[in-house]
Amino acid sequence: MSSITLNLPYDLPKSQMEKIRLVFESMEGWKGHDLDNCPIWFGVSDIDEQWLWASWEPSGLLFEGELKTGRFEPWIMELQSKLSSTLGFPVADANI
Repeated sequence: MSSITLNLPYDLPKSQMEKIRLVFESMEGWKGHDLDNCPIWFGVSDIDEQWLWASWEPSGLLFEGELKTGRFEPWIMELQSKLSSTLGFPVADANI
């Protein structure tokens, strides 16, 4: 399993959250939301071979999932690039 927390606080203005939603929907594998209202891509944990979800945490936006070897990092890099461009500030690993 792979995970990363991005430097996006849970209390962004509604206008920024809407932009994030649109970026989420543009990403490969978008499936919608799970029963806990967490965004999901590729599939559902414990059911599908590949899955990815996101959750707003006090430390930032957590992504966790199980993707084919070598696929998680490029997917996250594309997401960071799109979010940075859309939001107008660098989106990166919150733990660096």
